Amino acid sequence: MEGAENCLCHAEEIFAILGKKWVIPIINILGNSLKASFNEIEKKLPNTSPSLISNTIRILLFYKIARRTPLKKSPYKVSYELTEEGNQLRKMIVSMETWIVESKIDAKTKECNEELMIFNV
Repeated sequence: MEGAENCLCHAEEIFAILGKKWVIPIINILGNSLKASFNEIEKKLPNTSPSLISNTIRILLFYKIARRTPLKKSPYKVSYELTEEGNQLRKMIVSMETWIVESKIDAKTKECNEELMIFNV
């Protein structure tokens, strides 16, 4: 695609992904914890189905926002963490949140649960 580096086509795709339910909270959970198992993520999102969490993690892995690291073979255990690009994306999301609050943008807000609290930026 000629001239793709000068258009917003890449941003449009990533913003569509970020707009999916639970993507931003899971990015934030991984950023806050630095590493987390599936069960740890699931505990922080108690009203979410395991399949939805799993699908969301697959999206983050596909776009190299997160990585999966095997820990044990028996019982099989893995952890998830943000990649460098995932950490950069999280910082941009935090900057956007700051901009929204400071600019008094009239964005719909929901209750700020633990998974949306920001640590380790």
